[in-house]
Amino acid sequence: MNNQDYEKFVESYRRKREQQVNDIRKAQGLASMEFEYFPISEEWLVECEITLRKKHKEGFTDYKDVYERVGKVKFQIKGREQPAMHLYLLKDTGDYFLFVRDLTSGQTTYGSG
Repeated sequence: MNNQDYEKFVESYRRKREQQVNDIRKAQGLASMEFEYFPISEEWLVECEITLRKKHKEGFTDYKDVYERVGKVKFQIKGREQPAMHLYLLKDTGDYFLFVRDLTSGQTTYGSG
């Protein structure tokens, strides 16, 4: 996938997730949210090593019917090995995701998208 196609893919994914979140908020009687994103940059495109578990492990107790932990992801940024991250599978869509946390997120992780 070239950079232009990747940017289109990410923008489409972001719009889809925003719509899903705002549909839930609307059903709960809450106002829509506006989302802010960092610019798409090839600097953060990394190759990774994925190790899948032979037996999948349930996700967090409250969400075990939604997703399951299926493996680990290892990667480097600018030549530095990063801590391995758990890889999760959304049961209803078959999509994979990682919980991402950095210095901008405090004690919580980002929502999907």
